[in-house]
Amino acid sequence: MPALGDFSRRVGINIETGGASEAVTLRRSEPMALTDFRCMTRFRVPFCDVDMLQHVNNASYVVWVETVRCIYFAEVLKESLAGANGIILARLELDYEQPLDYREEVAVACRVSRIGRKSFDFESEIWSETRQFRAARVHSAMVAYNYEAKTSIVIPERWRELIAAYEVIAPKVGKVGAALTHPIS
Repeated sequence: MPALGDFSRRVGINIETGGASEAVTLRRSEPMALTDFRCMTRFRVPFCDVDMLQHVNNASYVVWVETVRCIYFAEVLKESLAGANGIILARLELDYEQPLDYREEVAVACRVSRIGRKSFDFESEIWSETRQFRAARVHSAMVAYNYEAKTSIVIPERWRELIAAYEVIAPKVGKVGAALTHPIS
């Protein structure tokens, strides 16, 4: 039987319908060097993130990636999470590659890989620093959003400038690729 790391699962949620997309195996990408990510958080896996199968529960990966995105929003874009203008998740793709264990040292990192007119993409990776492997990779499509008007907005020019100045690897500019189907670009 192949090792768990030989399998790749994807979770996709459509924000408009709330429904799960079909599970599809994604092509594996080569892990990026952690030095390609400037926004990162490091911690030891807490007991509350371990499930009855004695490894980190799948849902914890989503929470960890959301946490590092919030750090990016606050520290790089210099925006309040409680402000009128923010970001909203439109699509989430997660490849689980290796299980993580209790008390393992973990690094969770993200970067903006594409920026469009109203949306941008985050690429995130979750690493075991204890065992030196990538445990998961995550693609998140985010939409600039006005929470008071309850509508998408054009990405502010100030955000674009901050992202361009911050990222080690310049984000691609343009519309969402054919693989993504959310309607806002």
